[in-house]
Amino acid sequence: DGQFDFVWRNAEKRVAVQVKSSIIPFTKAAVSTWARALQKKSNSQQCELILVGEFERNMTGVNQIGAVTIKRRSLDIRGLYEQAAFRVFQFMHAQQQAAETPDSYLTIVDSLIGQLLQYSVIREPLTRPQFIELMIRCVKKRTAIQASTPPAIEIDRIIKYAPQHLIGREPETALLNQTLAVDTMGKTSSPRPHIISFVALGGEGKTALVAHWLMQLAQQGWPDCEAVFAWSFYSQGSELQMASSDLFIHEALQFFGEAELAASSQNGVDKARRLAQVMAERRVLLILDGLERLQYAPSAAMRGEFNDMGMRHLLRGLAMHNRGLCVLTTRYSIQDLKAFRHTTAPEYKLLRLSTNAGAALLRQLGVKGAKAELVDLVESVKGHALSIQLFGAYLRDAHGGDIRQRDRVTLATADEEMQGGHAGRVMDAYVSWLDSDGDKGKRALAMLKLLGLFDQPANAECIGALLQAPSIIGLTDNLIGLDEAARNIIYRRLADAGLLTVQRDDSNGLLLALDAHPLLREYFAQVTKTQQPDGWKAAHRRLYTWLCEHTKDKPQPTLDDLQPLYQAVVHGCLAGMQQQVFDDAYMARIQRRNEFYSTHKLGAFGTDLGAVACFFEQPWQRVSPTLSQTTQAWLLYQAAFCLRALGRLTDALEPMRARLARDVMQEDWKQAASGARNLSELQLTQG
Repeated sequence: DGQFDFVWRNAEKRVAVQVKSSIIPFTKAAVSTWARALQKKSNSQQCELILVGEFERNMTGVNQIGAVTIKRRSLDIRGLYEQAAFRVFQFMHAQQQAAETPDSYLTIVDSLIGQLLQYSVIREPLTRPQFIELMIRCVKKRTAIQASTPPAIEIDRIIKYAPQHLIGREPETALLNQTLAVDTMGKTSSPRPHIISFVALGGEGKTALVAHWLMQLAQQGWPDCEAVFAWSFYSQGSELQMASSDLFIHEALQFFGEAELAASSQNGVDKARRLAQVMAERRVLLILDGLERLQYAPSAAMRGEFNDMGMRHLLRGLAMHNRGLCVLTTRYSIQDLKAFRHTTAPEYKLLRLSTNAGAALLRQLGVKGAKAELVDLVESVKGHALSIQLFGAYLRDAHGGDIRQRDRVTLATADEEMQGGHAGRVMDAYVSWLDSDGDKGKRALAMLKLLGLFDQPANAECIGALLQAPSIIGLTDNLIGLDEAARNIIYRRLADAGLLTVQRDDSNGLLLALDAHPLLREYFAQVTKTQQPDGWKAAHRRLYTWLCEHTKDKPQPTLDDLQPLYQAVVHGCLAGMQQQVFDDAYMARIQRRNEFYSTHKLGAFGTDLGAVACFFEQPWQRVSPTLSQTTQAWLLYQAAFCLRALGRLTDALEPMRARLARDVMQEDWKQAASGARNLSELQLTQG
């Protein structure tokens, strides 16, 4: 609810003081509840409730409730920071230490706030000696940071998508630069942004915006940054496998020096809280791209809210306290940050490209025609950035850039939110042209269809496995036998058209991975699954086999070590091998049978739930009928178990009801009674 809450007593324990600060106006009803609870729990002769923030009108004149004195303070962020910084200065002077700049005192304040937040989470008492020790640790930590090497940077997952030239996003780029440069103390009494969210439909250019901005910051030497970490959730999850924050939190904790916690079995929420605390202590730039993978869809009752509790706690923690800046991109408005939207977590709609910007992009792509014709084309796709990019590349490659050939693309029936909308219609024309462009066109089209098999960047080893003999009928016929030079020509052609991103090792030029825009991956997945269903299954079967055979079992694997096996589960289920996948990959190697390794040892409930989802035809109600009755029952239980562990109690009701109905139908009364008891307890918990 956006509140901080601390309670303490003086040495004689005669005065109990509770402080509540909130960005939400205090109501009389809430204050009365808190006052009564404080009086009931305290044996003190006197109690004080200090409220820091704004107040509703019904609080006027309320100075005493029972035996509790009500005191008010203004939520003046700048004033509170300045006062705390001065106190830190006094403390350091007494310790015969001095910070290099006034800004250093503020950094120590931020670090101290993070430590106090941790105490509020674990609810441990904090004595005066412990508080002084905290102060000393924060001072020493800041001194170590000042003497450290340049900023730690991890941006590989984003920077590869940076366009060489970004057209039409000057206001958004200026906003990012201005927000990053804002001094921590602030120029006004209003809180500075801790989080910025950009919301737009797929293909509007959210990833391109943040990736290009990161490239500019890198060229400037990372101004105002002590560390930079970027992550894309577009490389995780699909309609079959749900994305999770587990791997991101694991990698981020390792990056920020918390390797022991990252490898522990603590749940995702505790890890996320610690990550928020660690990042908030420094001027960290955090980029999270494609967060809609972790949100409920607009059609759901909880639309826009996170279905991932780790991400919810991380971002709420950063919204309340963050020395740096967090930039988010998503297709859906983030409801979990709604309370902070007008203060520390503003949200911006990334609008369509203007007609002038769209026309300039077409010119850059090599489209020839009068400006009015260019403008008309931009308006026909409603300024959708990806559609303009694809349209321009199609006209350039297929028709020498002649804009008069635009009528070859049928846009009249395009739905902006279905299968890529206008971008899908452009791809229909592009595919038709490639298919008619001889062997080189058919090879390029075959390579694009292979990318539709993946819900994340396809690494070079997986691509190599698909291109081995024998050919996969309908998919790789035109690619078998090509040498590396011939493949590179295909990659270059598709990359120049903006259809493919090629990632290579900077040191030797070897291929690392291939990727495409998520909308294009979805498009070619649908095309391949519909037009070559046998090839679709055969390709996924080959990927499953290759991943299982080339993933070594380690005594104590990390979550990162298990990722190839989680990928194998996805491909195996798409190949229609659910029972074999469950037995050989999921239970035997991920869960390690009764060891339940991924959940009990790694605490990876979110990642495990994503794997469990692969075995469902309709999450969380109907398991694949190709599985045995025993397996179906176990998966319903595991889904409910993971959902409850993740705090998704409403979602957990569905598999619990489905499991109960199955037990009743099979007259397994002992299991039915146990399931009914658990279901009743959960429903009572929810009221």
